[in-house]
Amino acid sequence: VEPFLISASLIGVMAQRLVRLICEQCKEPYQPSKTLVEKWGLKDKKNITFYRGRGCDYCKGTGFRGRSGIFELMSVDDDIREMVIGGGSTVALRKKARVKGMKLLSEDGLNTVLSGVTTIEEVARVSEEHGELKSKEEELVAESAVKPIATVEKFVARQVQVKASDLVEYQKR
Repeated sequence: VEPFLISASLIGVMAQRLVRLICEQCKEPYQPSKTLVEKWGLKDKKNITFYRGRGCDYCKGTGFRGRSGIFELMSVDDDIREMVIGGGSTVALRKKARVKGMKLLSEDGLNTVLSGVTTIEEVARVSEEHGELKSKEEELVAESAVKPIATVEKFVARQVQVKASDLVEYQKR
């Protein structure tokens, strides 16, 4: 699909994950591990109470009852459209969206933790990205495994250049 078709059709891109909700019947305050608190940038924050479910008959001993969503929404404006048409990398698109105010899954999840709705471990479980960039060989093997539904008469291959700094930023996430 041509980039200009994608950019003209897109209004936004949303990612969502479901997090388990702390059981209200056995909810109790607790202190998560220091490394987890430091990793989420909450080390210097005062007066934060973290909660978890200790497990009861109501939640069948899990400490959780029900689920709720955490979300990430990238609104597609003219700047983002231009980047898509120009073949901008995922990392560059994401950086631009962050500058324009996009809130990450982890940030939305952290708000649910601070509201006492779920645990920090639960948000870490569903929001941490372990994606890796595939090598050219892996991409070619994956593409050859997919059988086309229809043939395309004219195919124009293009190579996308990824800067080393973009790759480093991507791997940090």
